[in-house]
Amino acid sequence: LGAVFGLFAWLGMLTPIQLATGDLIDPRSVIIALAVIFAGPWVGCIAAIMAALGCLYLAEGINWVGQSLVLSSLALGLGYRLLAFPSILFFFFFMFFQIKRHWQNQLLRL
Repeated sequence: LGAVFGLFAWLGMLTPIQLATGDLIDPRSVIIALAVIFAGPWVGCIAAIMAALGCLYLAEGINWVGQSLVLSSLALGLGYRLLAFPSILFFFFFMFFQIKRHWQNQLLRL
């Protein structure tokens, strides 16, 4: 699924929209953020890596603006997912404290 979102981000970079001022807009940031929000962080990371590689290929070198756009889209998508679905965040905190409590009990047995 991450490869599909990454492919759509790459295809979006191949066909940008040109504004009257000469600026180019492509939908890669929206696609990456939606991949994270609806499919999860791993899918979003795969899509972001594919979009970053596509940006490197199309720019024929390191494009700092394009790479920062990919990274910020991934970060904003992750942030929104954690805020919109707090049960995921609760699950990670719950698992952390369960593991911590388990290790404390194991150490007390020694």
